[in-house]
Amino acid sequence: LINAVFGTDIHHFGWHLPALIGILLTMAIMVLLAWLVQKIIFKHLVNQEPIILFMATIGLAYFMEGFGDLMWGGEIKKLDVGIPQGINLWIDEATYNIFDYGFFIDNLDIFATIVAAILVLALVAFSQYTKQGRAMRAVADDHQAALSVGVSLNFIWVMVWSLAGFVALVAGIMWGTKSGVQFSLSLIALKALPVLMLGGFTSIPGAIVGGLIIGVGEKMFEFLVGPLIGGATENWFAYVLALLFLVFRPQGLFGEKIIERVYIMLYREAGDFKTTYKEDNQTFPIKFDRYRYYFVLIVAFLIIPFWINDYWVNAIFLPFLIYSIAAIGLNILVGYCGQVSLGTGGFMAVGAYAVYKLMTAFPDVSIMIHVVLAGAITACVGVLFGLPSLRIKGFYLAVATLAAQFFLVWIFNRVPWFYNYSASGQINAPERTFFGVPVTGANADSWATYLFCLIILTVCGIVARNLTRGSIGRKWMAIRDMDIAAEIIGVNPLSAKLSAFAVSSFFIGISGALFFGVYLGAVEVGEAFGINKSFLVLFMIIIGGLGSIFGSFAGAAFLVLLPVLLKNLFVAGLGWQPDLATHLEFMIVGGLIILFLVVEPHGIAQLWRLAKEKLRLWPFPY
Repeated sequence: LINAVFGTDIHHFGWHLPALIGILLTMAIMVLLAWLVQKIIFKHLVNQEPIILFMATIGLAYFMEGFGDLMWGGEIKKLDVGIPQGINLWIDEATYNIFDYGFFIDNLDIFATIVAAILVLALVAFSQYTKQGRAMRAVADDHQAALSVGVSLNFIWVMVWSLAGFVALVAGIMWGTKSGVQFSLSLIALKALPVLMLGGFTSIPGAIVGGLIIGVGEKMFEFLVGPLIGGATENWFAYVLALLFLVFRPQGLFGEKIIERVYIMLYREAGDFKTTYKEDNQTFPIKFDRYRYYFVLIVAFLIIPFWINDYWVNAIFLPFLIYSIAAIGLNILVGYCGQVSLGTGGFMAVGAYAVYKLMTAFPDVSIMIHVVLAGAITACVGVLFGLPSLRIKGFYLAVATLAAQFFLVWIFNRVPWFYNYSASGQINAPERTFFGVPVTGANADSWATYLFCLIILTVCGIVARNLTRGSIGRKWMAIRDMDIAAEIIGVNPLSAKLSAFAVSSFFIGISGALFFGVYLGAVEVGEAFGINKSFLVLFMIIIGGLGSIFGSFAGAAFLVLLPVLLKNLFVAGLGWQPDLATHLEFMIVGGLIILFLVVEPHGIAQLWRLAKEKLRLWPFPY
């Protein structure tokens, strides 16, 4: 850390400890880390919704990845703790004599299988037949009920994280021995979600069976189907298989059916009473808020275009405008309708490739029409992948949208028609105009691209706000709060959920079209619309505030301005290396996600509401 910050060259002393002592010390560090995680983070998240806990662990993963790369670098390191490796000659000879060819089974695979079997038996025995295991399962079912019968949440959570750390240590040793050690293993860790879906959340043997199905099935599918479709199936097979299980058997092979609800509490201002429903439901019921809104629009449309330059547009304004549209779309789905989605990047890719095909096929049509049609195409795709929401919800739906994310990115990479058979596989935006002014291509001026995106964002914001406060929005919120009760009072879950997916995907498709055509101009789908893009937009609505259109703007502004601020502070101001600034950015973003989830789960929008309420009631303390 001293070397990275101050540019020094302090020697790193190697202890050369025996492997067993190193493993025991690492386990002790895992237990200490478990205690710190419980005390600092999860102690404050008791009885929070599962999605809050889930996002806290993602923030923790970001923080740890940035810290690990900062301390030890991002390069792959060799790990050798004495585990036997190499082809097993006995199995090779036996299979050769029987089948006329060997299986080439590695000794490491045999060792890992034995260790996994022992670990599964030990964990099953612990969870089923010990007092601590039963207490752990009680906490998983209901925190409050477990507390009422005397179970210590602090002890249980430290124990759970210690067990998870031990399992992770074993898996890390096996993986590191085979492929080396590095911190960037996020996509590998995500593969555990479809494994759990197949096996069942509450079954340890089910997790093993799910792992076998995913591991063996993925290789067999790639071997059999890969040559027919012209390439590897890559990551999407596991998520598509999990999606099929979620639709036809949501409880998995061994687990019980888990029904999870996402409750978003809406804060309503008090003390300003109205006499009609129309007055009470207006977007800005306070005159000051209305005047502030008009002032912001006047500055955005009539002042900013005359003084901005290319740096401000490309570094701040265009990313903010485009990500705000994507955040509004995702907030409609997650915040207003309660349908968890991790496929934003894939839907943005649909919008990008749709507008590219339209721009190249119909060059004389207005770019505005192309962008709107790209959003409509994305809406159709969103409805298609939203069909599983009629049967599944919560984490199950999140995995279903992960299937959409990986599958869409894969198909845009593998089907040459989408990128017009380009040799590089990259798509490039041709020059198109809006009222005679170029807004795409190399000749587009910064003020023109800014105004074009600002017009679209303004229209999207007004439409989204009116949808969410109208009858459609009330149906979405009823489904979000309790779908069974909503159906009883006459809300059709089919139309409500699919309309949320359609509207959300429409906005996200527009943002993807603008991200490609106006902002980047040329993209490669895997780099521009990967899983990190989905997480980024999800972080925006969590930090900004779920169930709030203003929160979508606030979260987008926060996560667009933060990297620019950190780079100017660390690189330009303090003279640090760019890679060091990137690692610190990961740590800060992950830490802020955890901070918001602990201190204010409803994000910046809730803080803004509370601040306005304090100002309205000042000087009274209540």
